[in-house]
Amino acid sequence: MAASGSTDTATDAAIPPRRKWEVLGLVLMAMGLLLSLAFVTYHPSDDAVVQSTPLVDVLLNTWELQAQLPIQNALGVIGAKLARAFIPGALGYSVLFLSGALMVWGYAIFRHWALRPLLYPTGLTVLVAFVAASLTGWFGHALQVDLGRWAGALGMGVAGWMQELFGPPGSLILLLLSVAVMALLVVDHDIQRSVDRLVNALASLRDTVRTWTPSWESADAQPSSDASQPAASASSQDAAPRSNADDPAPGSAPASAASATAPDPTPTEQDQTSVSLTVPDPGQDKRPVR
Repeated sequence: MAASGSTDTATDAAIPPRRKWEVLGLVLMAMGLLLSLAFVTYHPSDDAVVQSTPLVDVLLNTWELQAQLPIQNALGVIGAKLARAFIPGALGYSVLFLSGALMVWGYAIFRHWALRPLLYPTGLTVLVAFVAASLTGWFGHALQVDLGRWAGALGMGVAGWMQELFGPPGSLILLLLSVAVMALLVVDHDIQRSVDRLVNALASLRDTVRTWTPSWESADAQPSSDASQPAASASSQDAAPRSNADDPAPGSAPASAASATAPDPTPTEQDQTSVSLTVPDPGQDKRPVR
Protein backbone atom coordinates (compact mmCIF):
# COMPACT_ATOMS: atom_id res chain seq x y z
CA MET A 1 0.00 0.00 0.00
CA ALA A 2 2.80 2.33 0.85
CA ALA A 3 4.51 1.53 -2.42
CA SER A 4 1.39 2.29 -4.48
CA GLY A 5 0.87 5.57 -2.62
CA SER A 6 4.43 6.60 -3.30
CA THR A 7 3.98 5.70 -6.99
CA ASP A 8 0.89 7.92 -7.30
CA THR A 9 2.72 10.74 -5.58
CA ALA A 10 5.63 10.37 -7.97
CA THR A 11 3.26 10.39 -10.96
CA ASP A 12 1.52 13.54 -9.72
CA ALA A 13 4.89 15.16 -9.21
CA ALA A 14 5.99 14.15 -12.71
CA ILE A 15 2.82 15.48 -14.42
CA PRO A 16 1.36 18.51 -12.63
CA PRO A 17 -2.41 19.01 -12.79
CA ARG A 18 -1.93 22.14 -14.89
CA ARG A 19 -0.21 20.10 -17.61
CA LYS A 20 -2.99 17.50 -17.53
CA TRP A 21 -5.58 20.17 -18.26
CA GLU A 22 -3.44 21.52 -21.06
CA VAL A 23 -3.19 18.04 -22.62
CA LEU A 24 -6.95 17.63 -22.35
CA GLY A 25 -7.46 20.97 -24.06
CA LEU A 26 -5.17 19.99 -26.91
CA VAL A 27 -7.01 16.68 -27.36
CA LEU A 28 -10.38 18.42 -27.51
CA MET A 29 -9.11 20.97 -30.03
CA ALA A 30 -7.70 18.18 -32.21
CA MET A 31 -10.97 16.24 -32.02
CA GLY A 32 -12.97 19.32 -33.00
CA LEU A 33 -10.65 19.99 -35.92
CA LEU A 34 -10.80 16.39 -37.16
CA LEU A 35 -14.58 16.29 -36.89
CA SER A 36 -14.86 19.56 -38.79
CA LEU A 37 -12.61 18.19 -41.51
CA ALA A 38 -14.70 15.02 -41.76
CA PHE A 39 -17.92 17.03 -41.94
CA VAL A 40 -16.65 19.45 -44.56
CA THR A 41 -15.35 16.67 -46.85
CA TYR A 42 -18.54 14.64 -46.66
CA HIS A 43 -19.57 13.10 -49.99
CA PRO A 44 -22.85 11.25 -50.65
CA SER A 45 -21.07 8.54 -52.62
CA ASP A 46 -19.38 7.37 -49.42
CA ASP A 47 -22.72 6.37 -47.91
CA ALA A 48 -23.00 3.20 -49.99
CA VAL A 49 -19.53 2.08 -48.93
CA VAL A 50 -20.23 2.79 -45.28
CA GLN A 51 -23.55 0.98 -45.34
CA SER A 52 -22.12 -2.14 -46.95
CA THR A 53 -19.07 -2.36 -44.70
CA PRO A 54 -19.30 -3.39 -41.03
CA LEU A 55 -17.33 -1.41 -38.49
CA VAL A 56 -15.18 -4.44 -37.59
CA ASP A 57 -14.05 -4.82 -41.19
CA VAL A 58 -13.31 -1.14 -41.32
CA LEU A 59 -11.05 -1.41 -38.30
CA LEU A 60 -9.33 -4.66 -39.35
CA ASN A 61 -9.18 -4.41 -43.14
CA THR A 62 -8.74 -0.71 -43.70
CA TRP A 63 -6.13 -0.98 -46.46
CA GLU A 64 -8.10 -3.53 -48.46
CA LEU A 65 -11.28 -1.49 -48.26
CA GLN A 66 -9.48 1.68 -49.22
CA ALA A 67 -8.04 -0.02 -52.30
CA GLN A 68 -11.31 -1.65 -53.36
CA LEU A 69 -13.72 1.15 -52.59
CA PRO A 70 -12.13 4.58 -52.67
CA ILE A 71 -13.46 6.99 -50.06
CA GLN A 72 -13.86 10.68 -50.81
CA ASN A 73 -13.72 11.78 -47.18
CA ALA A 74 -10.47 13.30 -46.00
CA LEU A 75 -10.45 11.07 -42.88
CA GLY A 76 -11.04 7.85 -44.78
CA VAL A 77 -13.62 5.29 -43.77
CA ILE A 78 -13.87 6.51 -40.16
CA GLY A 79 -14.44 10.05 -41.36
CA ALA A 80 -17.08 8.85 -43.84
CA LYS A 81 -18.93 6.97 -41.08
CA LEU A 82 -18.82 9.95 -38.73
CA ALA A 83 -19.92 12.34 -41.47
CA ARG A 84 -22.81 10.09 -42.47
CA ALA A 85 -23.93 9.77 -38.86
CA PHE A 86 -23.95 13.51 -38.16
CA ILE A 87 -24.69 15.20 -41.50
CA PRO A 88 -27.51 13.28 -43.24
CA GLY A 89 -28.39 11.39 -40.06
CA ALA A 90 -28.67 14.36 -37.66
CA LEU A 91 -28.41 18.12 -38.33
CA GLY A 92 -26.77 18.40 -41.73
CA TYR A 93 -23.94 20.87 -42.07
CA SER A 94 -25.19 22.66 -38.95
CA VAL A 95 -23.11 20.17 -36.94
CA LEU A 96 -20.15 22.39 -37.76
CA PHE A 97 -21.41 24.65 -34.97
CA LEU A 98 -20.97 21.75 -32.54
CA SER A 99 -17.47 20.86 -33.69
CA GLY A 100 -16.54 24.53 -33.47
CA ALA A 101 -17.88 24.68 -29.92
CA LEU A 102 -15.74 21.64 -29.06
CA MET A 103 -12.64 23.44 -30.28
CA VAL A 104 -13.56 26.50 -28.21
CA TRP A 105 -13.90 24.36 -25.10
CA GLY A 106 -10.54 22.76 -25.78
CA TYR A 107 -8.88 26.13 -26.19
CA ALA A 108 -10.46 27.43 -22.97
CA ILE A 109 -9.24 24.39 -21.04
CA PHE A 110 -5.80 24.72 -22.57
CA ARG A 111 -5.58 28.36 -21.47
CA HIS A 112 -6.96 27.60 -17.99
CA TRP A 113 -9.94 29.89 -18.44
CA ALA A 114 -13.07 29.70 -16.33
CA LEU A 115 -15.49 27.26 -17.96
CA ARG A 116 -18.69 28.53 -16.38
CA PRO A 117 -19.05 31.50 -18.80
CA LEU A 118 -18.99 29.02 -21.70
CA LEU A 119 -22.19 27.26 -20.66
CA TYR A 120 -24.53 29.92 -22.00
CA PRO A 121 -22.81 30.31 -25.41
CA THR A 122 -22.61 26.54 -25.80
CA GLY A 123 -26.32 26.05 -25.17
CA LEU A 124 -27.09 28.89 -27.55
CA THR A 125 -24.86 27.29 -30.19
CA VAL A 126 -26.78 24.03 -29.94
CA LEU A 127 -30.06 25.91 -30.40
CA VAL A 128 -28.65 27.79 -33.39
CA ALA A 129 -27.65 24.52 -35.05
CA PHE A 130 -31.07 23.03 -34.42
CA VAL A 131 -33.01 26.04 -35.72
CA ALA A 132 -30.74 26.38 -38.76
CA ALA A 133 -31.31 22.74 -39.67
CA SER A 134 -35.08 23.10 -39.20
CA LEU A 135 -35.25 26.25 -41.32
CA THR A 136 -33.26 24.59 -44.09
CA GLY A 137 -35.58 21.59 -43.90
CA TRP A 138 -38.59 23.90 -44.23
CA PHE A 139 -37.25 25.23 -47.53
CA GLY A 140 -36.55 21.67 -48.63
CA HIS A 141 -40.18 20.67 -48.06
CA ALA A 142 -41.62 23.91 -49.50
CA LEU A 143 -39.52 23.84 -52.68
CA GLN A 144 -39.60 20.06 -53.08
CA VAL A 145 -35.79 19.92 -53.11
CA ASP A 146 -33.57 17.30 -51.54
CA LEU A 147 -31.71 19.18 -48.81
CA GLY A 148 -30.96 16.16 -46.63
CA ARG A 149 -27.25 16.87 -46.50
CA TRP A 150 -27.91 20.46 -45.43
CA ALA A 151 -30.75 19.93 -42.96
CA GLY A 152 -30.18 16.34 -41.87
CA ALA A 153 -32.80 13.84 -40.86
CA LEU A 154 -33.60 15.77 -37.69
CA GLY A 155 -34.03 19.11 -39.45
CA MET A 156 -36.17 17.63 -42.22
CA GLY A 157 -38.32 15.77 -39.70
CA VAL A 158 -38.92 18.82 -37.49
CA ALA A 159 -39.71 21.01 -40.51
CA GLY A 160 -42.19 18.48 -41.88
CA TRP A 161 -43.87 18.11 -38.49
CA MET A 162 -44.21 21.89 -38.13
CA GLN A 163 -45.65 22.26 -41.61
CA GLU A 164 -48.24 19.60 -40.88
CA LEU A 165 -49.14 21.16 -37.54
CA PHE A 166 -49.01 24.91 -38.27
CA GLY A 167 -49.07 24.98 -42.06
CA PRO A 168 -46.27 26.35 -44.26
CA PRO A 169 -46.84 30.07 -43.43
CA GLY A 170 -47.24 29.53 -39.71
CA SER A 171 -44.23 27.25 -39.42
CA LEU A 172 -42.08 29.73 -41.37
CA ILE A 173 -43.13 32.58 -39.09
CA LEU A 174 -42.28 30.54 -36.00
CA LEU A 175 -38.88 29.58 -37.38
CA LEU A 176 -38.06 33.17 -38.33
CA LEU A 177 -39.16 34.29 -34.88
CA SER A 178 -36.75 31.75 -33.36
CA VAL A 179 -33.96 33.09 -35.56
CA ALA A 180 -34.70 36.69 -34.50
CA VAL A 181 -34.78 35.79 -30.80
CA MET A 182 -31.49 33.92 -31.01
CA ALA A 183 -29.90 36.80 -32.92
CA LEU A 184 -30.95 39.21 -30.17
CA LEU A 185 -29.60 36.87 -27.50
CA VAL A 186 -26.30 36.52 -29.33
CA VAL A 187 -25.84 40.29 -29.62
CA ASP A 188 -26.78 41.47 -26.11
CA HIS A 189 -27.80 38.40 -24.07
CA ASP A 190 -30.87 40.51 -23.21
CA ILE A 191 -33.93 40.89 -25.43
CA GLN A 192 -35.06 44.15 -23.81
CA ARG A 193 -31.67 45.74 -24.36
CA SER A 194 -31.68 44.62 -27.98
CA VAL A 195 -35.14 46.10 -28.53
CA ASP A 196 -34.03 49.40 -26.96
CA ARG A 197 -31.01 49.45 -29.23
CA LEU A 198 -33.23 48.84 -32.27
CA VAL A 199 -35.58 51.66 -31.23
CA ASN A 200 -32.65 54.07 -30.78
CA ALA A 201 -31.29 53.11 -34.18
CA LEU A 202 -34.66 53.82 -35.81
CA ALA A 203 -34.91 57.17 -34.00
CA SER A 204 -31.44 58.20 -35.18
CA LEU A 205 -32.35 57.19 -38.71
CA ARG A 206 -35.50 59.31 -38.52
CA ASP A 207 -33.49 62.34 -37.31
CA THR A 208 -31.02 61.85 -40.13
CA VAL A 209 -33.81 61.79 -42.70
CA ARG A 210 -35.28 64.97 -41.20
CA THR A 211 -31.94 66.74 -41.57
CA TRP A 212 -31.83 65.70 -45.22
CA THR A 213 -35.36 67.04 -45.95
CA PRO A 214 -34.57 70.83 -45.67
CA SER A 215 -31.56 70.43 -47.92
CA TRP A 216 -33.71 68.65 -50.49
CA GLU A 217 -36.36 71.41 -50.30
CA SER A 218 -33.76 74.14 -50.74
CA ALA A 219 -32.27 72.27 -53.68
CA ASP A 220 -35.74 72.04 -55.27
CA ALA A 221 -36.51 75.73 -54.62
CA GLN A 222 -33.22 77.00 -56.05
CA PRO A 223 -34.04 76.26 -59.75
CA SER A 224 -37.42 78.06 -59.44
CA SER A 225 -35.77 81.15 -57.93
CA ASP A 226 -33.16 81.10 -60.70
CA ALA A 227 -35.98 80.97 -63.28
CA SER A 228 -37.81 83.95 -61.69
CA GLN A 229 -34.72 86.18 -61.78
CA PRO A 230 -34.79 86.78 -65.62
CA ALA A 231 -38.50 87.68 -65.46
CA ALA A 232 -37.86 90.17 -62.65
CA SER A 233 -34.97 91.77 -64.58
CA ALA A 234 -37.13 92.04 -67.71
CA SER A 235 -39.94 93.76 -65.79
CA SER A 236 -37.47 96.23 -64.25
CA GLN A 237 -36.12 97.04 -67.72
CA ASP A 238 -39.67 97.71 -68.97
CA ALA A 239 -40.40 99.98 -66.03
CA ALA A 240 -37.24 102.02 -66.51
CA PRO A 241 -38.31 103.76 -69.83
CA ARG A 242 -41.69 104.61 -68.35
CA SER A 243 -40.15 106.36 -65.38
CA ASN A 244 -37.78 108.22 -67.65
CA ALA A 245 -40.71 109.45 -69.76
CA ASP A 246 -42.49 110.81 -66.72
CA ASP A 247 -39.44 112.78 -65.50
CA PRO A 248 -39.40 116.54 -66.40
CA ALA A 249 -36.85 118.17 -68.65
CA PRO A 250 -33.50 119.19 -67.16
CA GLY A 251 -34.15 122.93 -67.57
CA SER A 252 -37.68 123.02 -66.13
CA ALA A 253 -38.62 122.87 -62.48
CA PRO A 254 -41.47 120.77 -61.18
CA ALA A 255 -44.89 122.42 -61.23
CA SER A 256 -45.57 121.59 -57.61
CA ALA A 257 -42.33 123.18 -56.50
CA ALA A 258 -43.06 126.37 -58.51
CA SER A 259 -46.49 126.65 -57.09
CA ALA A 260 -45.18 126.15 -53.60
CA THR A 261 -42.56 128.96 -53.89
CA ALA A 262 -44.68 131.65 -55.72
CA PRO A 263 -46.31 134.21 -53.32
CA ASP A 264 -50.05 134.55 -53.24
CA PRO A 265 -50.90 138.13 -54.48
CA THR A 266 -54.37 138.34 -52.99
CA PRO A 267 -54.71 138.29 -49.25
CA THR A 268 -56.95 135.75 -47.79
CA GLU A 269 -60.06 136.56 -45.78
CA GLN A 270 -58.26 135.73 -42.56
CA ASP A 271 -55.50 138.23 -43.40
CA GLN A 272 -58.06 140.97 -44.06
CA THR A 273 -59.72 140.30 -40.73
CA SER A 274 -56.44 140.55 -38.93
CA VAL A 275 -55.63 143.81 -40.68
CA SER A 276 -58.94 145.30 -39.78
CA LEU A 277 -58.46 144.37 -36.17
CA THR A 278 -55.08 145.96 -35.93
CA VAL A 279 -55.91 149.34 -37.57
CA PRO A 280 -56.73 151.97 -34.88
CA ASP A 281 -59.91 154.03 -34.99
CA PRO A 282 -59.15 157.68 -35.87
CA GLY A 283 -62.07 158.90 -33.83
CA GLN A 284 -60.66 157.65 -30.54
CA ASP A 285 -57.73 160.12 -30.62
CA LYS A 286 -60.02 163.19 -30.62
CA ARG A 287 -60.50 164.65 -27.15
CA PRO A 288 -63.37 167.03 -26.25
CA VAL A 289 -62.47 170.72 -26.29
CA ARG A 290 -63.37 172.62 -23.13
